[in-house]
Amino acid sequence: MSARRIAGLFAVGLGVLGATFVGLALSSNDAGARRPKTSPSSRGSASASVSPPQRGMVRMARGTFQMGDQAVHTETVASFDLDRNEVTVAAYKACWSAGRCTLPDTPGLCNWGRDDRGDHPINCVDWYQARGYCEWLGKRLPTETEWEYAAKGSQGRKYAWGDSEPGGQLCWKRGNARLGTCAVASYLQGNTPQGLRDMGGNVWEWTSSEACPIPQKACGAAARVFRGGGWGNDDAGYVRATSRGVDLPTSRLDFVGFRCARARP
Repeated sequence: MSARRIAGLFAVGLGVLGATFVGLALSSNDAGARRPKTSPSSRGSASASVSPPQRGMVRMARGTFQMGDQAVHTETVASFDLDRNEVTVAAYKACWSAGRCTLPDTPGLCNWGRDDRGDHPINCVDWYQARGYCEWLGKRLPTETEWEYAAKGSQGRKYAWGDSEPGGQLCWKRGNARLGTCAVASYLQGNTPQGLRDMGGNVWEWTSSEACPIPQKACGAAARVFRGGGWGNDDAGYVRATSRGVDLPTSRLDFVGFRCARARP
C-alpha cells in the first residue's frame, strides 16, 4: 500500500476524533518527529509596518526571540511577510478555478463543497496542496521558526494574544459537538499585537519545516510540522505558541489548514 494511501486512510479515520488526536500528541515543540496522537523593531521587537507590503499580509521585522519551552534556544529571524488570515475556502477555490490547485477532501467536517463555508479556513488539504497554493501567489509556507516568532514575538508571549489563559479569544472546544471550524477572523480579541488572526485555534497550520527534534532544522524526516491549535482542542496547552504537531505531508485532516508567507523584498 502506498504511503499516500496510508496517509489518506489515516486522515479519513481521524474525521471523527481529529481534535482529540492532536491534543494528546502535543506537549512541547522540542518533540521529535512524532506524529500527533489523538488528538525585534529591527533590533529586537516583532512589529508590522504601517503600510503592509501586500494586501492581506503583515510585515514582521527582523528579530531575535527564545524558541521552545523545554529545549529553549535563541533564534534570529529575518524580516518576512505573513498572511493576516488563514487561507479561506473561497481563496483556495480561486486557485482551483485557475487550474493551479487540486481538490481538497470532502468527507465529514471538511469545508470544501459546503456553501456556507466560503469564509472558513480551507482544511482537508495536504502539505503539497498548501505549498502549491502559496506558490501560485508567489509566496511560500512559513518555517515553524517564523511561525512561532510571529505568534509569540520577541517578548515571548505564552499565547498569540498575550499571557492570559484562553477563553473566548479563539475558536476551540468544538470537538465534542462536532462543529468544525469558525469563519476566519471571528475572534479578534485573539489577535497578535501586530494584527495576525487565528494564530491560536480554528485550524492548525502547515509549515514548511521537517519534523526534526528542536532545534535541528533538517534531518531527512518525511513528516512536516503544523502549528497553532485547532477548533477541537479543549486544553490550553495545545493552543500555546510553542505547541507543535506533525504528520505526513500527504495527510489531509479536518483540523489542519495553512497561511502563506514570503521573504521581504
